[in-house]
Amino acid sequence: MKCAEAIDKTSLADVIGGESFYPPMYGYVPKGFAGNHGDYREEGDQAAEDAGNMISYDPEDAMALLAAAGYDESNPLHITYKYSNSGIGADVAAVLQQMWTAIGVEVDFEAVESGVYYDLLDAGDFEIARYGLNASDSSIEFLDIWTSGMQITAAVDDPTYDQRVENAKEITDPSEFINACHEAESYLYYENVYVNPLFQNISAYLVQEGLHGYEADGGSTFYGYCYYD
Repeated sequence: MKCAEAIDKTSLADVIGGESFYPPMYGYVPKGFAGNHGDYREEGDQAAEDAGNMISYDPEDAMALLAAAGYDESNPLHITYKYSNSGIGADVAAVLQQMWTAIGVEVDFEAVESGVYYDLLDAGDFEIARYGLNASDSSIEFLDIWTSGMQITAAVDDPTYDQRVENAKEITDPSEFINACHEAESYLYYENVYVNPLFQNISAYLVQEGLHGYEADGGSTFYGYCYYD
């Protein structure tokens, strides 16, 4: 949590392109999926312990946690941040370095060629790094990603979390299913805080004027009912 609380996700999103394209995320399921009373992500954020943000930006508490762990100016925490040298990787790295440096953490960079970046992460060859994930049709798919059996090298290896996700999959009542997903996600966020969601990547679509009936659901778009004026 020490480094997580030092990240101002809103400022990070502003630097890399704005919240319209990179909305800050305070959970593992992005916007666009159905909850019990609207959008799943908005529903989860509103119910979070920190007034809408599961883990809020609190650099002072981050510094207190560092001090409690024995890190200070005479003995700073030193980390190496590995990032892909394509896309927004360098920009994200620079912003994170600034935020972590502000709480007394020393950060080194290691830029990696994009073609092998995820291979290294999947092999566990990193100290701190940013990973991009995607799923399609249901909130449970984004939660299932972090079960130990779905990861090539498990960053999250938590039998309790695995069981929570498995239990959610067996629920047939839609409302109870969504509640179980929120509970599993909250557990993952607080008990495995070293896996910290940063932002969602919004795709932009060009739609020809007069086209109607397409449906966007999470990461998928359905065109089966499309028609023109």
